[in-house]
Amino acid sequence: MMIENRKNYYTLICAEWSMYGGGIVIHTEVNVGSVIEAHEYVLSHLYDFPTGTWILKPCLTAIS
Repeated sequence: MMIENRKNYYTLICAEWSMYGGGIVIHTEVNVGSVIEAHEYVLSHLYDFPTGTWILKPCLTAIS
C-alpha cells in the first residue's frame, strides 16, 4: 500500500481596478508556503498597493 504525502501551498494575488484602463490590474502573484508567510508578505507590501485587493487561493499537490 502506497501512502501519498501531500503538501499545501497558497497563491497570493494583489489586484485592483485600473482608473485609466478600465479593467483589473494584477500587481503581484506569488506562491507562499503557509498563511503566516502570506500574512508577512502582505504586511511588507501593504504600502506599495494601498487600494489593492489581496486574494489568497489554497492549492494542494500530491507528492508520491
